[in-house]
Amino acid sequence: MSIIGVMAYTDKQILEVANTKDKLSYKRLYDVYYAALCRYASKLLHEVDRVEEDIVQEIFIRFWENKVVFSDVKALTTYLYRAVYNACVNYVRDRKEYAVCVVTEKWEEEEFDSEVNERLLIEEEYFRQIYMAIDMLSEQRRQILLKTLAGKKMEEIAREMNVSVNTVKTLKRKAYEELRKRISEAAFLFFLWWIHG
Repeated sequence: MSIIGVMAYTDKQILEVANTKDKLSYKRLYDVYYAALCRYASKLLHEVDRVEEDIVQEIFIRFWENKVVFSDVKALTTYLYRAVYNACVNYVRDRKEYAVCVVTEKWEEEEFDSEVNERLLIEEEYFRQIYMAIDMLSEQRRQILLKTLAGKKMEEIAREMNVSVNTVKTLKRKAYEELRKRISEAAFLFFLWWIHG
């Protein structure tokens, strides 16, 4: 489910890809949104059955078949997240264990436009921005950030990469500086909270 390895696209390019619906463009759109949508579905389902990837793939199939054209990236993003939300709600409601499913009770109380869901959407958009920006870093900086995100300490990273701890510190600082330029201020603050929290 990793987005690493995906080329970074501007909002204009993403929108063009969404409205074109040719196979190569569609693959790019899939690459841009897939990991974030899977994370979102996983949070909604609370890992009930580990079906988030199936749900997201089904959303992309329906999206491909749908002829809707989007005026901006926000409309596209809202469409995709709302589709995932609705598919997750339908999945839980259609399960035979409906009566005992705690998640279902939560969903009966909350709607897509709820404050809790809005917070999830914002977090997932931050993750999408962060991973796309990380993908644009040089190989060493990218590896250092990915290892840091995996919970590794600087000494461990230095040992694995066969460099000094000072080199890791320097490359990490430069990676942070580059990320700060590439993502929104709110996404960068979220990144700092996530990486150090």
